[in-house]
Formats: sequence, C-alpha cells, structure tokens
Amino acid sequence: MNSCDLLLLIDLMQGIDYDDAVLCTGLNNQLFMSNYADKQLFMLQGRGILFVDDLLKRLHINHEILTIDELLQFDKNLLNQVLIILPHIDFDKIQHFQKNVVQFINLYSSYTVTSINDGEIVLRGVEEDEFITKRLSLRDFYHLSNTKIKPLYVSQRIVYIRDTFVPQEMITECLANNLRELLVDDTYFDEKGGWTRGISFYDAVKDKLIEGWDDDFNKVSKFVFFQSMLNGSSFFYRREFSNALKNKYLVDEEIINLLYQSGNLWRKLGRYLRRLVVENKPLDKLFIEHTLTDIKNIETYTFNKMITNMTIKV
Repeated sequence: MNSCDLLLLIDLMQGIDYDDAVLCTGLNNQLFMSNYADKQLFMLQGRGILFVDDLLKRLHINHEILTIDELLQFDKNLLNQVLIILPHIDFDKIQHFQKNVVQFINLYSSYTVTSINDGEIVLRGVEEDEFITKRLSLRDFYHLSNTKIKPLYVSQRIVYIRDTFVPQEMITECLANNLRELLVDDTYFDEKGGWTRGISFYDAVKDKLIEGWDDDFNKVSKFVFFQSMLNGSSFFYRREFSNALKNKYLVDEEIINLLYQSGNLWRKLGRYLRRLVVENKPLDKLFIEHTLTDIKNIETYTFNKMITNMTIKV
C-alpha cells in the first residue's frame, strides 16, 4: 500500500514522482518517549520525515504556514495549493475532546482544500490509494487546534505551497542528507519527553522492551509500542523505501534484499508483541535480544553501504 500523504503531494506537485517522494521522506531509526497519564509511552518512528511541510523544507520549496483565520481569508483561487495536516481521527469524535485532557495520537493524515463555505471545509484526501472527500466543520477545526496532542504536539498544520515545481537536484540533495542522518546518534530529553535516534536506537528499543514490557508497561503503552512498529504497511517503511530504490536503479540487489529482510523482521517483531497483548503472555527476552540484534546488524551494514555505493553522490 502507498503512503497516502505522498500520493496527495505528488498529485499537487510537478517534477517529483511517488518514488522520489518516498526516497526524500527517507527512513528513520528513532524512539520517542512521552509522559501520558502518569506513564511513560514509547513510540518508534521508521519514516524519516513525518509531515509534508518538513519535506517541503528539505526540498527548499517556497511555502507558508497559515493560521485558521488566515485560511478563512485566503484567496479562493489558490485553495488548491493548500495542504492541511490533521491527526488521523474520526472527525465526529473531535467535539468530545475535553479542553484540558491530552490526547495521544501518533498518526496523521494530509488533505488538500477543495472549498470553504457554510461553516465547513471540504477536504480531499487519500485512503487505501483512492481519493476521498471529507468535511470538517470550522467549529471542530478550532476545537481540534486547541487540543493538546502527544507525542508530537501537532494538532493541525495548514501549509500554503507557493511553488509547485521540484527541481531534480533538490531531490538528490534531500536523499543524500537523509541517508547521512541514519548513522548519527542523537539524544534529546526534557520534562515533556524526548527521543533517541541513530545507531543507539536499536539497543534503546531492546532495553525498553526487556526491562519494561512485563513490569512497567500498561495495555496502552504496549499498544502504542507495537503499533508504531507496524506503520509503513507493517514493514516499518523499509519495504516501501527499498522498492523506490529498486525502481530508480540507485543501489545493487543486495541492499534491496537486506532492506526487505529488515522490514520483515520489524513486522515479525511488531506482530509478536501484538500477539502477547492479545494472549496476555510474558515477553520472550531471548527472542527480543536476537531479533533486534539481527535488525541492528542488517541495517547498520545496509545504511553504510548505501552511503558509500549509491549511484548518486552522498
């Protein structure tokens, strides 16, 4: 299955196809931590760039972030160049969000704006590779924008894309920068939470599972943990990325096969953890140790080889 936000983006932009967009969003090896209801929640992120506006920054595309009030005053002839990023939720549930209650939502959807009238915004999105139409009332939109959402602290983003053409050199530069970041260790924490990414990510995931799954994680913590592994059509975005590399003839067959293999291991691990929750069984620590060690070895070797052997200059 394709990434819905990228299908929407390439329908709007020129000079970039779906494989280009996948390569530019890149891969990630990052573990987020956030406090929620007096518990620590951990979420894995396998995609390099989460939000379309961050991708536009990487591609040096001229764009502007709008407020809701600015959107309502916006030139109607340019609305088709506006993207709205929203938490992936049923719009009917927004009115039930309480003002001071934090919502934990780690998936997002992107939409283009079709029209604004009669107190609602008509949105065009993608679900299961098909374009769909949804309606969001302005009342709910304002309410959502004032809702606290963890772990990414994004309740909405409105992006006006001024330039809709992507130069090829920007695509190449974006891919190169993303690859370099995969092997750079980076850790940040404050009172709200933080993250670990890079090579140390794999041991951090392993340690959190082995030390906390049976003793510290509640059912919500376990759900968030395994569900984040199953993003990217259940392969942690590895398969989608490897398909794009293959289609663009950027790497040899070994790298493609290794990314498929690591994607399969992420899927195996996520499904294993999901089964533990359903069946209420304890964690097999030896299985976790072996699986994450295998993933670490495969991905560090693969990422290093991509950087040195890719047919573009990285």
